[in-house]
Amino acid sequence: IQDDISNYSAWHARTVALTELNRVPDTEWDLVMNAIYTGAQDQSVWFYVFWLLERDPSGKEALRKACLELISLDGEQEGPHL
Repeated sequence: IQDDISNYSAWHARTVALTELNRVPDTEWDLVMNAIYTGAQDQSVWFYVFWLLERDPSGKEALRKACLELISLDGEQEGPHL
C-alpha cells in the first residue's frame, strides 16, 4: 500500500488480516486519510473505506471533513463522488 495505493490486492489482504485480528489499529484511519489525499479517485481506497466504516465508524467525521475539503479544491483536482 505504501508503494502503490492502487494495489487492490494489498487493500483486500489488509481487510483479511484485520478481520482475523478482530480489531482495527488506532492508526488505521490515518493510513486511510493519507491514501484519500494521495489518490482521491482511486477506487481501491474507497472500497477499503467502506469496509472500514462498517467495522470502525469512529473515523466517519474525519472522513466527512476530508471529502468536503477535497470537493472544495480548485478545479485542478476533482473531488470524490459520494
